[in-house]
Amino acid sequence: MTDANPTTLRELLPKELDGLEAVIEDGLRKESNGNLSTLAWRFVRASAAAEVDRALDAEAWQVLAHAWAKANELHTHANSPPGETRVVHLGNHDFKTAVHPELTVDIGTPPYPAPLVFTLEIATHIESATLRIRQGRIVALEAGEVWVYAELKYGKVRLHKQESPMLKLPGEWSFDPGIQIEPDREQLMGKRVA
Repeated sequence: MTDANPTTLRELLPKELDGLEAVIEDGLRKESNGNLSTLAWRFVRASAAAEVDRALDAEAWQVLAHAWAKANELHTHANSPPGETRVVHLGNHDFKTAVHPELTVDIGTPPYPAPLVFTLEIATHIESATLRIRQGRIVALEAGEVWVYAELKYGKVRLHKQESPMLKLPGEWSFDPGIQIEPDREQLMGKRVA
């Protein structure tokens, strides 16, 4: 079964993000010349918050698959031969990953403020999952029982007061052209020296 509406990172967070616009304005005011009117700041705040919301439209499974692609346990599959599809079963495990959406706003005249960097931490509990790997790429994921929790922050400021819901995400997802498994860096270093 393929999910026609994949779960996005945004869906992992509470509907209301408390103080997002204020945090954006504070971050931008520190770096800008501060010559904007109150009306202009309202527009910048609202536009920037909408952009952060759009950045969170990324597919949650894509982000999680990228985290798996870095796992030591998958290094042996980084160089699988052409035409071969490997099936890797993952048992009960937990992991955390983080993504860092950046917001760049050009306001006033140069120099423009530095990008604002947010942190979205994702904690996942997986009862079972099966990865299909072809030519060193994760091309599909079949998940059994999965629970996901997320938290969005700017610096140390948490942008939602209520807990993120724990979502159950069963199903199958395909990744085209696939997510490259990162090879073992120590092996690579050894191959260069040898």
